[in-house]
Amino acid sequence: MRKALLLAMLPLVACGEQEFSVTPQIEQTPGPATINGRVCDPVLQRWVGGAMIYTNLFDDSGVVYDTALTFSSDDGRWSLEVPGGRTYDVYVQIANDIIEQTQVTPEEGAVVELPDPACFQQVDANVAVVSGDWDDLGSVFPSLGISEWTVVDGQGGVEIIDFLTDEDSLAEYDAIFFDGGHLEEGIFYGSPDDPTVETVKGALKKWVREGGYLFASDWSYDVVEQIWPDEIEFYGDDMVPDEAQVGEPGIVNADVLDADLAESLGTPLVEINYDIPVWPVAESSTGKVWMTGSAKYRVGFQVYTLEDSPLMVSFEKGEGQVVFTSFRLAGNEDENLRKSLAVLLEGVL
Repeated sequence: MRKALLLAMLPLVACGEQEFSVTPQIEQTPGPATINGRVCDPVLQRWVGGAMIYTNLFDDSGVVYDTALTFSSDDGRWSLEVPGGRTYDVYVQIANDIIEQTQVTPEEGAVVELPDPACFQQVDANVAVVSGDWDDLGSVFPSLGISEWTVVDGQGGVEIIDFLTDEDSLAEYDAIFFDGGHLEEGIFYGSPDDPTVETVKGALKKWVREGGYLFASDWSYDVVEQIWPDEIEFYGDDMVPDEAQVGEPGIVNADVLDADLAESLGTPLVEINYDIPVWPVAESSTGKVWMTGSAKYRVGFQVYTLEDSPLMVSFEKGEGQVVFTSFRLAGNEDENLRKSLAVLLEGVL
């Protein structure tokens, strides 16, 4: 009897196994999509690099599980990859301020191009850069609204001389930027009767007087010192090339002296990185000093400190303007330094 009962139950067990068998459902992650955009500084009206762009990632139940984050390039452009088929709130943040929030619903595999924000008109000016070893001013131009420029080889000799001695060629440009580390001997200084040196000095003086904008950074200080020796007093003998290049490498906390500039930056202090040694130390200036700081410099084995050294200076000559910075922009990631240059460019280009 017991054996018959067990046999009778077997089909019921087999039937139960088939009835309650379940295939698990796996949640499929949506395919990726891309959102592209651009960031404009609403105060300075310039494309801005280093802005933070982010959005929350969430699953089908709406639970946030991660954050997609990226940073804008020097010309303000950014690209964010997210799972497609969902709606995202994309935030754009500069420093501590969220300047923009946009809702986007990209489909899987789609590339969504957000329209550029109304920022500013591109700089309508002819700009030339004399290339050198120690700066790369062209790398910051996109963030200033300069989309096109001419590069003059400052290290080969022939091209820089031909460019700077041709008054007609200079007249075609609204602004000339000098990277630090270009050739100088036989161009900006040399023997008293060197015709090339005198021609270069005379041509640049005339070009600035007639409305040209000249920018020199770091080691290109000799351009300013040799042509306008009375405007900025550099360390050492003005007649000895490179004698002012005694600055020690390191971080300098600069005081922003111009009230309007400090207000635009949102701070009266800017951190400047002197990442290479022997930068030019200025002692004073008859022009407008925008920033000052404590400059450490070395003479032999002794290190000294010069308080309130001018770090960013501008002065006018005729209809034109000359700007000098003792630091190189390419070696600095502080966005305020680039914003400062944007302010100096306003009304000029």
